[in-house]
Amino acid sequence: MKSSAAKVFVHRMAFNECSTFSHCPRVISTRVRAFTLIELLVVIAIIAILAAMLLPALSRAKEKGKAINCLSNMRQIGLAFKFYTDDHEGVFVQLARDGAAPTNALLPSSVTWWPDLLAASLGSRNLQIFTCPSVTATNGFGIAMNHPELGQFLTYGTSIKESQVKNPAATVVFGDAQIIRNPTERDPDKWVPKGIVGEFVFRTPNNEPWYSTQDPVRVYNRHKGRANVAHIDGHAEAVRTSAIGFQYPEGHVLALWDKK
Repeated sequence: MKSSAAKVFVHRMAFNECSTFSHCPRVISTRVRAFTLIELLVVIAIIAILAAMLLPALSRAKEKGKAINCLSNMRQIGLAFKFYTDDHEGVFVQLARDGAAPTNALLPSSVTWWPDLLAASLGSRNLQIFTCPSVTATNGFGIAMNHPELGQFLTYGTSIKESQVKNPAATVVFGDAQIIRNPTERDPDKWVPKGIVGEFVFRTPNNEPWYSTQDPVRVYNRHKGRANVAHIDGHAEAVRTSAIGFQYPEGHVLALWDKK
């Protein structure tokens, strides 16, 4: 009996001490504190700022990847063109030839265009190499052949030979192309594309009146101020459109679209 009374006395003393001194153990609350509306808005704002900073960088990286892919396609086209030329005793592939294109052609029509002529010559059906990844339209191509300096249409009844070209390593035969909105602009680097559909034929200053019509197809800087091009000798590179020399007349040393 005395023992029980003693225990009660001890517990009461401990309670009294804990109510007096700060070193006594306290009960820890398990309640979770919720975010306030202001705190949530701050977090959302920070996420939005980070996204705004990252998205342009991701967009540039994506476009750079497309430009690299396009240049790879251009190299394959340049090599295919060179192989075709060597296999045909120095004669270039025509822009188009009489005879309907095959059923699974890239350009189905009443004639066979240069992409299908090259593909048939090489025994390859990988026709995706003739397109530019930056051209988003389903019926777009984007990689075009020089006409009429190097790519002759079937009605001309002839083709150009490599021996007719003064400087094959410098002369541009294929390039990024699209309809131009401002054809009267003299600086090729300031040409603005019209629409999103790429083309498979680009015109040179000698191709009048089509070169100067309302919707002329020309080479332009599709990839961040550069155009991917391929030369007669098969090599490809990214250059400014002005470097091709469309602002110069036929026969000018800087007119790299001209075979003379």
